[in-house]
Amino acid sequence: MAMQVTVENAGSAPTSSLHIGGGTQGAPLSDTLRHAGTPINTRCGQRGLCESCVIELVHGAVKHVRTGEVIAVREGVGEIRQFRACEFAVCENHTRIRLPARALLTYKPQVLDGIAVRISHGSEPLVGTKYAVAVDIGTTTVAVMLVEPASGRIASRASAFNAQMHLGDDVVTRISLCTSDASMLAKLQVAIVRNTLVPLVKEVLSASGASAEEVGAMVIAGNTTMLHILANEDPSPLGVSPFTPRFLEHRVYEAGKVMPGDMEKLRELLPACAIHLLPGASAYVGSDIVAGVITTAMQYDTQPTMLVDVGTNGEIVLQCGEARRHTMLGTATAAGPAFEGARLASGMRAGVGAITDIHFGSTPADVITKHIGQHEHAPVAGMCGSAYIDFLAEAKRTGLLDERGRFDEQHKQDAAQQDRWVAQKVGGPAFRVAWGQGKRPVVVSEMDVASIQSAKAAIYAGIRTLLEVAGMKHEQIARVYLAGGFGTHMNAGNAIKMGMLGGFLPEQIVPVGNTSLAGAYLAVLDQSLLGEMKRVAGAIEPVELNKQDAFQDHFVDGLML
Repeated sequence: MAMQVTVENAGSAPTSSLHIGGGTQGAPLSDTLRHAGTPINTRCGQRGLCESCVIELVHGAVKHVRTGEVIAVREGVGEIRQFRACEFAVCENHTRIRLPARALLTYKPQVLDGIAVRISHGSEPLVGTKYAVAVDIGTTTVAVMLVEPASGRIASRASAFNAQMHLGDDVVTRISLCTSDASMLAKLQVAIVRNTLVPLVKEVLSASGASAEEVGAMVIAGNTTMLHILANEDPSPLGVSPFTPRFLEHRVYEAGKVMPGDMEKLRELLPACAIHLLPGASAYVGSDIVAGVITTAMQYDTQPTMLVDVGTNGEIVLQCGEARRHTMLGTATAAGPAFEGARLASGMRAGVGAITDIHFGSTPADVITKHIGQHEHAPVAGMCGSAYIDFLAEAKRTGLLDERGRFDEQHKQDAAQQDRWVAQKVGGPAFRVAWGQGKRPVVVSEMDVASIQSAKAAIYAGIRTLLEVAGMKHEQIARVYLAGGFGTHMNAGNAIKMGMLGGFLPEQIVPVGNTSLAGAYLAVLDQSLLGEMKRVAGAIEPVELNKQDAFQDHFVDGLML
């Protein structure tokens, strides 16, 4: 017998009904919701390791798919209970659930598609057609631009989450999926092509009134794993030493030729389009970072410069300056998904409702926040990465946190701050930053602080180790180019204060936007830059941090605030 489930959304979306019957009974609610067209955050690959898919049980009962544990709530009798949608299945008719905003994947991502180009370029368009498409495939988000190659005009833009997030939140998880199950490669390729790229290309075509036949080229930048999955190449070798990619070179799929796997869907959509995958440097310094080097023109800087893409992978390139023959060293450090809000009590990606900025007054009791959608009166839903950077810096400044990342006992006992502390079943007392919708507290726990400490320590240690390999110091770096949305929006001064960019000064930091998308855009306008990208990719010397004895020491140092 089919069961009826009422689904409430914490945002403005209407309440809906869901019928569970047949083969879907007993399946995790995350699977049931996805099949019903309401996908939710399952950033750890539905392994029960994070809190992103936690939803609320308002009425009825759910049952743990493995242990058999039953959670039941009766309206007006018991309090609303929370549970992981990836671990529980509905087991009672007329169950009522509520989906918090941070559990939904339906809010629009704040993808940085602004571009800043420092390199001069010629006017030798890649194609003679009216339009071409530039694409940045990120682990979390994908950005697409429809470009007029002859003039450089951007006709339209679109962006969305990378649908691979449903299967795994980070690069390592997706590589592991392909290693343990060969069929996962095809599923991941379908997620990026059919479920992400195809809808985005249709969106930019519709927005500009362009026809598919007018598009002559698509240029794609992305990290090495993303391009392997896109090209239907097994990324498993990228997960084990010696981390050997199946390809790094510039690949071109000519118009009219057979495409690998699900890329045929792009061929069906754009029949006259040649598809270019830009060249990468190594397993963990991909074409997105090579594009960043080109866009910033850092390979020509006479003084030493550094490119840092602060994200899950934490890619870093050091250009040693004219005195050292412009030697370039590249590496990546596993910062993990904490900067995206993963596995944090109130963490979320940068979307509507996410707190982006935090400032304390004279005491932590006086907290000032800004959130996305604030001017449109959208309620607070959680905190994104830039807010956690601010929190750690401000909490250390005011004494709320000590250098180890522990809350100060005197602050916990301060009468003026009592309403700021929230008891938790796991992780001890948490500090309330704001009230979310329905008086839900948006909090930071010591466990959250530890996760951010680990992520920022990885970035700090990667930078410090790369400098030591080159025999250089922080003060010798003329500019630190911060790439990507997170790097652009975070407060650089606070990133220095809390230790992630420790050793640098604010005047050294230069946000440069989405350099990966900018590199794809430049290749559309001037095909001669493809040769320069190949040269830069070959010139970056990869540095494997696991082979550097000092890395672990620097990581431990970087854990301190």
